[in-house]
This record gives sequence, structure tokens and C-alpha cells, in this order.
Amino acid sequence: MALSRADFLARHPEFARVPTAQIDIALADAVNGLDETVLGDEYDRACGLHAAHSLALSPAAQKARLNAWSSDTPYSAQLDALARKAGGAYRVILD
Repeated sequence: MALSRADFLARHPEFARVPTAQIDIALADAVNGLDETVLGDEYDRACGLHAAHSLALSPAAQKARLNAWSSDTPYSAQLDALARKAGGAYRVILD
């Protein structure tokens, strides 16, 4: 099951002002970058975290980064933990 834009925004209301096209692209990238067979029931959550991470890397969202000089975000940290829990970190791709 793919995470819808409405579900994504319900989980991550901080992106409500982001243009819908950007959200749709980030969600599509997440679907292409994650493996549902590895993540199982956590797949939708992982897609949302991946999309949120990608959106947080945009210049307009620099405050969402954990460190101004890195690409780490709270979302990537959660996604990494989720991937380790699923035992498939080697198959999860972060842009």
C-alpha cells in the first residue's frame, strides 16, 4: 500500500505549506527507493519518513536538519532505526 499525500500530511503537518507537487515527487521517490518486502508493515511509515527527509533537505527547510552542515534530519534518524529494526538497512536508499 502506498502512502497518500493526505496520510503523509496527517503524520507530518509541518509540510502543509509545501507545494503538493513536491510532496508527490518525494512520495514517489520513497516508493522507488524502499523495499516493501524488507519493511513489511512499516513500509508506509518508512515512505513517509523518506519523503519527509527528502523535503527537509530542500533549502526552504534547513531548520529541519539536525546539523546545518550535514544531510541528517530527524526523519533520516527515524528511518535508519526503522531499517535496522526490519533487518534491511542495506536495502534502504537515502538520497
